[in-house]
Parts: sequence; C-alpha cells; structure tokens
Amino acid sequence: MYDYSDINLERLIEDCFPLLAPPENIPFSQWAEKNRVLDSMSSKFSGAWTNKITPWVIEPMDLMGPNSGYNHVVLMFGSQTSKTECIINTLLAYMDISPGPMMWFLPTDSQAQEYSKTRLMPAINNCERLSKMLGGGARDSNNTIMSKIIPGGSLRLSGANSPTNMAGYPVKVLCRDEIDRWPDDVKGEGSGLSLTAQRTVTFQGEEMIIDTSTPTTKGCSAIEDMFLLTDQRHWTVPCPHCGEYQELLFRRKLNEDSDELTRMMHFTRNEAGAVIKAELICYHCGCAILEEHKMEMQQNGKYEVRNPGASKAGFFVNGLNSLFTSWISIGERFFEAKGDMLKLKSFINTVLAETWEDTASYIKPDSIEARAEDYDKVPKEVIYLTCAVDVQRDRLEMEIRGWGKDFESWGVEYHTIYGAYDEPTTWTQLHDYLNYPLERDDGIRQKIFCTFIDSADGTSTKSVYQFCREHKKNRVFAIHGRGGENMQPIHAIKDCNQNKIRIITLGSDTLKDLCNFNLKIKEHGKNYVHFPKGCGYDSNYYKMLTAEEKVDEINKKTNRIKRVWRIKKDQKRNESWDIFCYNRAAIEHCMPKNAKWERVEGKIIGAVEEKKTMKKPSKRRPKVIRNPLLDV
Repeated sequence: MYDYSDINLERLIEDCFPLLAPPENIPFSQWAEKNRVLDSMSSKFSGAWTNKITPWVIEPMDLMGPNSGYNHVVLMFGSQTSKTECIINTLLAYMDISPGPMMWFLPTDSQAQEYSKTRLMPAINNCERLSKMLGGGARDSNNTIMSKIIPGGSLRLSGANSPTNMAGYPVKVLCRDEIDRWPDDVKGEGSGLSLTAQRTVTFQGEEMIIDTSTPTTKGCSAIEDMFLLTDQRHWTVPCPHCGEYQELLFRRKLNEDSDELTRMMHFTRNEAGAVIKAELICYHCGCAILEEHKMEMQQNGKYEVRNPGASKAGFFVNGLNSLFTSWISIGERFFEAKGDMLKLKSFINTVLAETWEDTASYIKPDSIEARAEDYDKVPKEVIYLTCAVDVQRDRLEMEIRGWGKDFESWGVEYHTIYGAYDEPTTWTQLHDYLNYPLERDDGIRQKIFCTFIDSADGTSTKSVYQFCREHKKNRVFAIHGRGGENMQPIHAIKDCNQNKIRIITLGSDTLKDLCNFNLKIKEHGKNYVHFPKGCGYDSNYYKMLTAEEKVDEINKKTNRIKRVWRIKKDQKRNESWDIFCYNRAAIEHCMPKNAKWERVEGKIIGAVEEKKTMKKPSKRRPKVIRNPLLDV
C-alpha cells in the first residue's frame, strides 16, 4: 500500500486553489495588457499589448465590459486606429472573464472567415489562458473557423449577407462590424441591423451591442446615424504650444456661422510633387504642430462628450491620431486623391472617418456645350480608344471616347446606326464601325480597344450576346447595370458558359456619381472631360447628358433614406448619359489596376518615333499601331 504520510495536504490545497479560482474581474483594458500578445503579422508593434500606443481604445474597451452601465457602444473610427484589435481584445476578455453566447458579424462570410483565420485565431493562440481553454487552437467539432465553443459560452462569426445566421439563437454579446458595408436589405427580409438586434432580446438588460465602422455617404451612413444617438465622445489632445485641447482635424470650420471648411493640415512638397513635410495648425494659438509631437499629445489625450445624457456610448477617432500612419503618407494619399472622386471619397471615409458629402447636382447642358473645343482628329494625348453602345428598338447609339493619362478623356464621335436590333444588317454596320481605325494628330492610326454594349433591356439581349460572342477576340463585352451604394464601377465579371461570352456588371450609381463629378472639373488634366465641336455632339446630346438628377427615396423595408439617380420629369431620353457612363466603365475595365499611364504612353511615343524612321510601306494602307496595353 502507498504511504501518503509524507504529503503536505495544506500545501497541496494551497497550490491547487488558484487553479480553481475564477478569473480576475478587471477592466478589459487592463486584461488586454496582462494577456494579449500581438504578432508581427497583425501589428507594427509586435509583442505584449500596451495601451500607450492607442490610448483612445482604453475607455471604449472598459465600457464594452459587463456592468459598465452601458448596453450599446458605437465606434466611428478611421483607418489604422486599432478598431479591429479593440474588438478582438473585448471578445477575448469576455471569453475569459464573463463567457456567454457571442456573435461577431462582418459584411460577408468570406470576410468573416478571413478575419477568423488571420486575426482572431492568432490572437487566441498567443493568449496562454485562452489557448489552453481551446486545446491549443486544435481543430475539433467545438473549434472551427467560424465557431469557438468554450466552457460557459461561445463565439461565432458570420457574414451580414445571411438572414438565417442573423435570426438564429440568442446572444449576450453582439458585435456588428463595418455596418456601413452591410446590405440594406438582406435577401428581402429587411435590415440586417434590425434582424441581428432581435438576437439580444433574451438577455435584455444584460446584453452588450457593439457597432463599428468607418462611415460612407452623408444621410446614408448607418454608423453616423448610430453615433448621433450616443453621447458623442470625440478624442481630443493638448496643443504642445498652448496646452489647449482640440481634435486633430484635417479640415474644420473656423467660423461657426459659416459652412466653409478650412484645411488645417499643411504640406510642403518638393519639385517632384512628393510631400516632404506635414504640419497641423493649432485651432487656438495658430502654431504649427509637427508629427514629432504626436506621441506626447496622444499620451495626454481625453474624450470630450458632446451629447451628455444619452443612454449609448459613442466614440469618434480619425486616422490623424494613428501612430501607424505618418502625416506625410496621409498627405501623399490626399494629393493622389485630388480630382478623383472614388479615391477622395475613400480618403474622407477611411482616413478622416467623415461622411462623404454627395455633391451630385444638376449641370446645365448649355454650360457643357459652351466648352466644346476645335479638334477634328483624335488628339495625340489619347492612349486608348473605347466605345459604348446603347441598344434601342430601331437604332444603335454609340460614342467613341479617347483616354489619356489619369483618365483625361476626349469625345471623338457620337454616332447613330439606324435599323432594328434583330436585323443582321444593323450589326454588320456596327462591326464595320468598330473596326475602322481612327487617325491621331501625329498620324498614327488606332483601333478601338474595348467596346461595352448594354444588354439589360431584355428584348435585345439575345442579339447583343450573339454579337459579343462573334467579336469577343476584339474585346467586345455585354454589360448590365446594378444599383446600390458603395459598389465599384466594375462590380462583377462573369463568364457565361451557356452563351460563351463574358458579362460585366456595372455599379450604376457609383459610375454616375463619378461621371457627374468629372463633368464639373474645370481645369484640363486629371479626369477632365473634353468635347469636340460637331462630330455628333449637338444640343440634343448635351440635353440627354444632363437628363438625370439625384433624389431622395425611402426604402420601405429598411425605412432608410437613399439618394438615387432618376431621369427628370421633363426629360424623355438619356442615352448619351448612359453611354458616357459606359465608356468610363470600359476604361476602368481595360486599364489594369496597377498599370502606369507613363509606361503605356512611352510605348505610344516610341511607336511614333519608329514610324518616322521607317520606310513607307509598299502597299497604300494606313499603319495601325497595336495598342500598348496588350504588352503591359
């Protein structure tokens, strides 16, 4: 028989007692510093988590914890402000300190899977307490990519595009991430925010709802609407010169009686245009604040409550505060975005954490017609030629547009082919039109590189598909538009095996916003739109070009106001406006995302020089220069 006389029972109990004790109930910000470890894949500052790097997340994390006095916390944060890490810290702290059923929703299932694999699982594996709880991260029936089951609770991830997941089992902690990128209507079942809110009813009074996002368009931004219902806490820092607290704002009103915004961020650029110095002007004393002051200012920062008494806590922080992004790089991004609506909108939404002011407005047709220019041939600045075709019952309307560096464009010809869409001769004429080379000012002849044909009306779809199938080697594509906020100009590309063609879906609202923005640019250069005198560009063309306007409409299912493009009541035709937008989409499609205009332009110039030194061909045939895009 074993002799137990030498065992010290009191010491054994003393050693085992800490293992049986519940986790220490401390604020979540303190829990993160004790338990969270960042790896080099997820953070610039790898190693043990420290709140000194992002002091603005301390207060939100603590208020997201149990018994904070709040059941709803809203974060309207800019990019590189540790919003996602703040969420992960909170969810892991709940798993350890106060487990229960939790759900983390992201815009799509694929994004939820990606976040789980690249952000959540590394965080769990690097946390000793949770790694042991989940068996060292091993995959089993309780621990999958989208589901983590722990003693007393669980954490599941899902995309906001699934009504089934939104209306499932009850949850105590509900995290709704990037809500401005959620679909307005989830497969016909209504607002995703309303569907998910029902999950917390069982835990009413004990629930925690966390909403986060960078904003989108003013009046259509869910995160802005949420934030305005909170106590509106804005992160402020002291000026290193006068000590007065203020927000670090890229632009602000200097006079409360005026709506004019003054840029507070000043940049110095060298001869090449690169930003070499950045400084922010103090709102109170007018002194220049340099980036070297940023760390010290952040350590002494605090939130300023602007709507006291609200039952929800809301926090606003923009990207100028981030230690992960320099002010010089922000300046570079700003100058790159100037004159480009999509890039400027992204800059305002993600860096400044502000809503985009929709400036789409009525443009008088006479004002555009008055700026028509004298040019008979294709200007030598043109690098690509695109064509867009709108199919009507008795005709095909089309425009050829030339594109130069930075999407500056020149109208070449607006043309109509008369004939029924189901008559072969109509499409034969289109074939001949698209294959006729056009001469530039410098003598080079170019063919149309890419053609978009609208196939959305239903009646002519079969004829369009047949033509596109016969000419797909010449990059002739069938297109159709799809409305909706925050869609890219080229929304989707699908190979249709049944018809053996490629069908391209366009983000109609985004394209129209972009084209309206470009029509209002007044200086030649980036995104400027040129029109010739004559060549089919008559007064009727300009009336159709300005035939639509943006109006407010209420979505009856979600009860949210949306701004949508609609044809004006006194206008019947809008073909040239649609075609103009299709041409913009065509150049977006054929211009590779990372291709350099200068590189392609250099090949065009090289072709010109080569032509000057070449002997004249024996046959009298115009020289057609192969489009350099094929070699990029």
